[in-house]
Amino acid sequence: MQPFKRSNGHPAPRRSRLAIFSAAGAAAVAVALVLLSVFALDLNVGRLRQSFGWVQHTDDVLLQLARIEATMIDGESGERGYLLTGDGAYLATFQHARDTVGGEMDRLAALIADNPEQAQRLAALRPLVIARFDEFQRVVDLGPAHLTDALAILDRARSEQWTPKIRRGLAELRRTELALLGERQHRSTRDAVTANLLAIAAGVGALASLGFGLFLLQRQRAHYRIDQLQRELIHVSRLNTMGQTASMLAHEMKQPLTATTNYIRGVRRLLAASGGAPPERISEILAKADAQVDRAAQIVARLRAFVSKGETERRAEDVAATIDEAISLVELGHPGVRLERALAAPLPAVAIDKVQIQQVLINLMRNAAEAMHQTGPGDIRVSARPVDAMVEIAVADRGPGLPKEVEERLFHPFVSTKAEGMGVGLSICRAIVESHGGRIWAEPNPGGGTVFRFTVAAAG
Repeated sequence: MQPFKRSNGHPAPRRSRLAIFSAAGAAAVAVALVLLSVFALDLNVGRLRQSFGWVQHTDDVLLQLARIEATMIDGESGERGYLLTGDGAYLATFQHARDTVGGEMDRLAALIADNPEQAQRLAALRPLVIARFDEFQRVVDLGPAHLTDALAILDRARSEQWTPKIRRGLAELRRTELALLGERQHRSTRDAVTANLLAIAAGVGALASLGFGLFLLQRQRAHYRIDQLQRELIHVSRLNTMGQTASMLAHEMKQPLTATTNYIRGVRRLLAASGGAPPERISEILAKADAQVDRAAQIVARLRAFVSKGETERRAEDVAATIDEAISLVELGHPGVRLERALAAPLPAVAIDKVQIQQVLINLMRNAAEAMHQTGPGDIRVSARPVDAMVEIAVADRGPGLPKEVEERLFHPFVSTKAEGMGVGLSICRAIVESHGGRIWAEPNPGGGTVFRFTVAAAG
């Protein structure tokens, strides 16, 4: 039999049909692989949107916590101001804080309703806040006319530690929310990597060129995602820093404003009693009042600039002024630890976003202070010097130094030398410095401790 002759039967048409079926099968497999790749990409985009939603949710929760802390500060300031002066403006401030604190906590409860543990923490915190404002109300009701009784209530309040308990509760909510964000981002990154690998494998199996194009597109999207998340995480870190400095802000604001009020009242009494030219004592009181008001205004202006959210703005900035402002925002909280400033002269201006670079400095200085808390009193040395077309800034401490097991991974996310640390501060610092075209590294301090150095480009 001659199988390739048409007159002998059907072998040739059968092979043709098999070829057609094979081509159709290959095409079907290719289409299936392309569809699988598209599905993986769509799944990754969904993960990306979900990740941004988590960052926004954490942002909203932290902002709401900051509002509650500000309302508590307003309530306490209004109560103390009214008790000391009897001024109706302080009473209005207190009443506004009392009327709004419940709504602020309700909004926070709505934000964290999907997390039973956070909701339980807030439920335990709410009675403390209500009790604290009830205590404020009793003091306000007594007023300056019954100052002794009001002060007795305040003494009892200090012994019961209401305010520290509330602050600890808010801080716990903040820490838990940030930890939850870290867990979600880690899970999202892992799922995104899996989806990317699936998309790449399917694309290459279907068509090499198409797979390569999808790979490039996916890499571009991945870089965009990383940039977006870094900006959002930097902002979340700023809000967290704002929460950590809320106690300092309350202390710094309350003292000068109360002092200013007392001085102004004193001036009025002296002017009313003198009946002639103001004596020298009045001029002295007015000078002190001006100094206190100016100090309070500077604190508010710097903190507002520090937590403001916006696009990166790089401009030529003076290195010494940038470092000085960062130092003024740091509350070391450890007796015996001092900040020493040593800058080379002259220093060129640098092209930076001042707020972001100050965030790096504040993080490094706080880490240095916490390290030195373990070794005792000493100085933290902040220095700067020009190096080629860059400026190198260093923060040196006399702490115990870095453990060898974390030296190589020090700037990786979620790596920390602190028992309660989240391990995101230094990774964010690295992202900020590298986005400015510089680099950051750590090395042993010859006198003991650690030196963190980073570079930024000089302004052209």
